[in-house]
Amino acid sequence: MMTQQPHGNGGMPHDPSHLNQLLQKGIDAHRQHRLDDARKIYELILQMNPSHPQAAHYLGLIEREQNQLSHACELFEIALTGTPDDAALHYNLALTQQQLGHRESAIKHYHRATTLQPNFPQAYNNLGVILQECGLQEEAAKQFRTALKYDPRRAETYFNLSRSIRYHEENDDIVRIQGLLKQNQLSQSETSKLHFALGKIFDDLKKYDIAFEHYRQANLHSPAYFDPDTFRGFIDDLCATFSKDFFEHHRYFGNSDRRPTFIVGIPRSGTTLVEQILSSHSKIYGAGELDYFNTIAAAIPRITGTSSLREAYAQFDRNLSYQIARNYIHNINQLAPSAEIFIDKAPLNFLHLGLITLVFPKARIIHVKRDPVDTCLSCYFQNFNEQHAYAADLNSLASVYEQYQKLQQHWQQHLPNTIYTVEYENLVGDTELESRKLIQFLELDWESNCLDYHRQLRRVSTASSWQARQPVYKRSVARWRHYEKHLQPLMHLRK
Repeated sequence: MMTQQPHGNGGMPHDPSHLNQLLQKGIDAHRQHRLDDARKIYELILQMNPSHPQAAHYLGLIEREQNQLSHACELFEIALTGTPDDAALHYNLALTQQQLGHRESAIKHYHRATTLQPNFPQAYNNLGVILQECGLQEEAAKQFRTALKYDPRRAETYFNLSRSIRYHEENDDIVRIQGLLKQNQLSQSETSKLHFALGKIFDDLKKYDIAFEHYRQANLHSPAYFDPDTFRGFIDDLCATFSKDFFEHHRYFGNSDRRPTFIVGIPRSGTTLVEQILSSHSKIYGAGELDYFNTIAAAIPRITGTSSLREAYAQFDRNLSYQIARNYIHNINQLAPSAEIFIDKAPLNFLHLGLITLVFPKARIIHVKRDPVDTCLSCYFQNFNEQHAYAADLNSLASVYEQYQKLQQHWQQHLPNTIYTVEYENLVGDTELESRKLIQFLELDWESNCLDYHRQLRRVSTASSWQARQPVYKRSVARWRHYEKHLQPLMHLRK
């Protein structure tokens, strides 16, 4: 998604001339990426004129870029009072609201942006993404096709479109995408997205060899880099650090709140399905994939003033565990103050279960397992971000899966918390039985809504948002058999 940047002096006709001069200096600094200088100038203008629309708009862009999203929205709202018909301003407010998860407001402002400026392909694309996350696939596809009407070269939109519909026959989408690929004027990222789109289309059409070749090309053009040896060393350090003696020594650390519940597993193992089922219960809040513990884990060495993982946790004290818990509980209370269970579904939290246990010793942990080859294949077919760089190579996927199995076995043996394991194949085979077991594990009464999870309109921001909106289906079980001859680096995982 792209931000609409400053594009002119925008001086107000009744402003003193020095304000216009200041604004132009701010815009020049902004264009040159001297954000601190630009910020100071915009803030100075707003001190002189608190409702100055251009200064508020452009300062909001800086706040958004620096992840101060709520303040950015406030600034955009100020700007709108002075320039209510600025399409770029409505777009930037919508984009920021979208990042905050404020779906209804984002939809409203995207619609306003496209009304004011019908030729606005990125606004149509982003609106389609929100509708897709809400399960409104047909409406999403219409927005993507409108975006392509105005910009038929937009690789991102073809990628999104391919995931909003199920293809039953070849159509012009294939011809257009193939035409773009032949032009050799694309970035690595654009080429990758177009191949991912064709992979999805040909997989729908059951032309599996053609589909796999496109997925292979998509991953070859991925800029991601992954070092299996470094990851292996990290897992070894985790196992050496978080021993039974370690947890015994730290048994009085953390917060005893039982609300936090963590769903973990390798991505594409079924964690989203489990969260959707559980969050359909009236007493459970599904927060999606929070990055909290990933961020904290990365910061622990710096916080403790050490250089290695083992040294960091040797210096980890009770006050730090309380502080981390307090901040997390604050977030829970902001998002879901009345929920009895709060679900954090970041699959890679399987790496951070030691830290999570220090912070929340009574937290519940749900581990989702799926056939290893199906899991790895599904990862290979996803256009993941750099955090999942391993997914672009089958050998790296196999290595990561082996290390995940090793670590999960370690947690099962050493964590004081109870880990409940649910197998994806069992869940799709008898959804009600396995769902009842999950609800029982969380010590709640059963509610039939849990079986109607696909009808819920809550936002699903994940690579599997399309599947999360469908009733349970079994097409993804043993899917690897369609691609077996291409998957030699993975096949030993099934033994």
